Amino acid sequence: MNMRNLQILIRVLHITVKESEVEANREHVKCLLRVTSLLGRQGLAFRGHDESETSDNRGNFSEILDMLADSNEILRKKMESRYGHYTSPEYQNDLIQVFGNKVLTTVSTQIKKAKYFAILVDETKDRSRKEQLCLIIRFFDGEKIQERCCGTYHMQQLDAESLANFILKKLDELGLELSNCIAQCYDGASVMSGWASGVQARVAEKVPHAIYIHCYAHRLNLVLIDCIKLERTVATRWFYWYRSIYKIRVRYEAILAVLDSLSESTNEASMEASGLKLRMES
Repeated sequence: MNMRNLQILIRVLHITVKESEVEANREHVKCLLRVTSLLGRQGLAFRGHDESETSDNRGNFSEILDMLADSNEILRKKMESRYGHYTSPEYQNDLIQVFGNKVLTTVSTQIKKAKYFAILVDETKDRSRKEQLCLIIRFFDGEKIQERCCGTYHMQQLDAESLANFILKKLDELGLELSNCIAQCYDGASVMSGWASGVQARVAEKVPHAIYIHCYAHRLNLVLIDCIKLERTVATRWFYWYRSIYKIRVRYEAILAVLDSLSESTNEASMEASGLKLRMES
């Protein structure tokens, strides 16, 4: 074999090895994406409390990958290598972000096809007491009304100007025409509903036809709380007991209807509601 043929052979072998590495990397990434998709669809946690090699449970992401590696030779070799696993928390977040971006792109396409939309925004504290803002888009797809959650975001500032600017920024990032926003729905807090400088007023400055609607779910919640609010009972003050019983009496039918509806549900409150309803009817 002359030198020229040897060079050609080496080049071919190099290309073959390179192609084999590329195919192995692609198979590895496909497995990572499959696990990410599964956990995302099922709403399961990715991380474990102890992800060390000696841990009995390293988290759903790592454990499922190990299970797939038992029947996938390429993945097994990748996971046994010294580096290139792509399973660190940072890589897991990157994979989640890939799917999140794809979902947002799909949602944006659906809304653009419908053209007109309304925005629903609410904020609440999570378990770590961080304020989280939830943005939902409501639209009609030609057959029925759809609602799509576009994300929850940790808010550092909760004044009306910051909230309004953030909402408008997110709509712009989704590629939605602000002029197609026909309604905005928030709770009754002054920072959101204020007619002079609340969020709804600031959005209306940009889109005058985006009417403000006080969220019906919040209004219903306020009504129910007011309906079931009882007087403070004091053992030696019969007047307090009378007013509490009177409030139950005048709302007796409504309370029974609510308990009846709750007792037919499948959540934890159903048994308690059934018991209260039985006691009220006895």
